[in-house]
Amino acid sequence: MKTKLLFWSYVILAMANVVGNLLGMASLVDFTKVTLMPILIAYLYESTRGHVTILTLFTAAALIFSWLGDVALMKEGDTYFMLGLSSFLLAHLVYSYTFLRSIHFQVQVRWGFLVPVLLYGSVMLYLLVPKAGSLAAPIIVYALVICTAVITGAHRMGKVGDQSFRLVLWGILSFAISDSLLAWAKFVTNFEGSGASVMLTYAVGQLLIVEGMIKQEVGTQSAY
Repeated sequence: MKTKLLFWSYVILAMANVVGNLLGMASLVDFTKVTLMPILIAYLYESTRGHVTILTLFTAAALIFSWLGDVALMKEGDTYFMLGLSSFLLAHLVYSYTFLRSIHFQVQVRWGFLVPVLLYGSVMLYLLVPKAGSLAAPIIVYALVICTAVITGAHRMGKVGDQSFRLVLWGILSFAISDSLLAWAKFVTNFEGSGASVMLTYAVGQLLIVEGMIKQEVGTQSAY
């Protein structure tokens, strides 16, 4: 019951954030943004109660870094953007380590995943770097880290349960799309609905990753 309550609280708050972004309701956006990750951490804990492992703890750590990034990006200016970027970079690094640890670091190169991800990253950098100015170098590093997270998530295929693999892969892909939309809105053009698009893909991505790790850890059905 408590797990379902946390799950649906997260979903409702994520939807409220998207609506708040579309309607320009800053107070609603700020409130929901700072509460999403703490609720998702609580959901992860309740879902793995009695089965908490090092993978659970690393997943929680990635969510904590993500929350710090959320808070930093609520402020304006390049300094806060860099703080947010650094926090999310750490989140992606922790996720990459978690994905590799979940398969005991048994890496087998899968070109079908590797090539499209690197191609996508290269195209995004080609479009973003000329617009990034003094932030070009951090953007390049961040893009490489995002690609690493996606690739490590893809390398879980065949080494974990199919459901866990699919949830995590779609989750990290959605997270990467969110980062791409955020960068595009900041450096290229702040398109209409950018805030809603960024938060929708981000919230969905984080939830899918958590669900995927829960499936691997305890093999239970999710709250929905």
